[in-house]
Amino acid sequence: RRLHGENRAAYRYEDYLEDGDRMRVQTHTVWFEYELHQKVALRGQYVNDAISGATPTGGPGLPGAGVEKVRLEDERNAGYVEAGFRIGRTLTTPQIAYSEESDYRSIGLALTEAIEFNQRNTTLSIGIAHNNDAVRGFWQPDFRSKRTTDVLLGLNQILGPRTFVTVNLTLGYSEGYLTDPYKGVNVSFDLPPFGPYDPRNPGLDASPFITNGPENRPRERFRQVLLASLSHHFDRLKAGVEFSQRLHHDDWGIWAGTSTLAWHQRLGRRVLV
Repeated sequence: RRLHGENRAAYRYEDYLEDGDRMRVQTHTVWFEYELHQKVALRGQYVNDAISGATPTGGPGLPGAGVEKVRLEDERNAGYVEAGFRIGRTLTTPQIAYSEESDYRSIGLALTEAIEFNQRNTTLSIGIAHNNDAVRGFWQPDFRSKRTTDVLLGLNQILGPRTFVTVNLTLGYSEGYLTDPYKGVNVSFDLPPFGPYDPRNPGLDASPFITNGPENRPRERFRQVLLASLSHHFDRLKAGVEFSQRLHHDDWGIWAGTSTLAWHQRLGRRVLV
């Protein structure tokens, strides 16, 4: 948890390809860290994503022709810059982030305070972040705004020379245009069939009627996320294990859980699997 700038840079390339060239994403990432002062470190990242392929529109499509699809190409440029300031037992980290693509723009500000206690064996983290986003898409051709605010309260506790635990609670509130502008809802219903002529009920075509319209999600959302993790190092095996459990709940009626188990094995001095 101590501030430590190592004056380094890293580059990463990722290539994602689906069967039949349906979707492809190529990502370039550049990351850097630079120590401006013994108590001041600067970090940043730049990401470029290029996506191409075909995606379902949500429409019913023609009979016998399968799902309706549309070709797409897009590019995203995003990045962030943050600085860490060490003052006594407190580490202050402000951050600014930006992301832009053809149908989504986002700018975010964040501030985190990490305070050390108990001979630096206990770290209390307090953070707040706010994002201003603009969204558009198939069902929403003009940009609409949405705003998100998150508050974080976290605790990191060292249990021994090889073991520590982390517990984080995040509360988030979003408002504005929260609907997916590309998702449609298919509605299908049967009409009354033709029958004996009756001027009071002439009857309609017996084939089912199918229509497609946009989703309509609520304009507000409040969520709570709890994350707990345990990490331990095995000296003899030169390995470390990390287990985490994440629970999510929001007022849209969603409960979700994610369990993660990771094993980090060192092979010699320069290889980590």
